[in-house]
Amino acid sequence: MAGINLSQSTTERKVDRRKFFDAGMVFSSILLLIVLAAWGGIYYLSMKTTQEIASLQNEIDTSGVEMKGPKIDRILDFDTRIEMVSKNIESQVDASEMLVGLEELVIPSIRLTNYEYDHENGNVTIEGITSDFKFLAQQLISLKKNEQYANIRVDKIGNSESGDIVFTLKSEGLK
Repeated sequence: MAGINLSQSTTERKVDRRKFFDAGMVFSSILLLIVLAAWGGIYYLSMKTTQEIASLQNEIDTSGVEMKGPKIDRILDFDTRIEMVSKNIESQVDASEMLVGLEELVIPSIRLTNYEYDHENGNVTIEGITSDFKFLAQQLISLKKNEQYANIRVDKIGNSESGDIVFTLKSEGLK
């Protein structure tokens, strides 16, 4: 067989193993490692948080058992007292403010002898002495102009031994 050419004109392909580990494979491998690391971190934080919650719940339960009985009664009593004192302080009327306001309203020919303020219902009683009914009327008008004493009225009126006019004024619901 003399004229037969046994060589083939096509060239064989060699599979290059380096092409298997090209850029796409490296990128995929790194991405897989990052995803696994993120999942592991989230799982670790989840487990750690669960353990902390369990330990805090255990501590709360332990403290609850210790706080029963007289200790908790003392705490509740103290809290109740503080709440009552706070409400009482908020509802108190400042007496110095009331007296300064009253001082501005009193006319010179009136002499006040008694001032009473009932904290429970806000009633005010003012007693005084004057020499003339005209001054008492002026005083009443002066007090009525102020919104604190808008509902003031004459409760009692009379004469003293010296001939002066003795009076009692009342205002209800002053707050």
